[in-house]
Amino acid sequence: MELFDYIDLTQQPLWAYYIAVALMMAPVVRIFMRAGLRPHYALLLLVPLLGFVIVPCALAFQKWPSAQPLVLKKREKKS
Repeated sequence: MELFDYIDLTQQPLWAYYIAVALMMAPVVRIFMRAGLRPHYALLLLVPLLGFVIVPCALAFQKWPSAQPLVLKKREKKS
């Protein structure tokens, strides 16, 4: 038997995927809340297989309201 015979995701039952989603939901919700984003984005995990791609992209490409700016603005010169 080859390695790919054991990793075939199409043969896994769908309930196993949703158990994994249930285990990941609370930490993902907490990450979104700490980033200052809506925690409803964590529901995208319910989309089979694509959810684990969409959620990190949502975190990576959105502006985080709670993040501090890394570069301080220069003081304006008083005239």
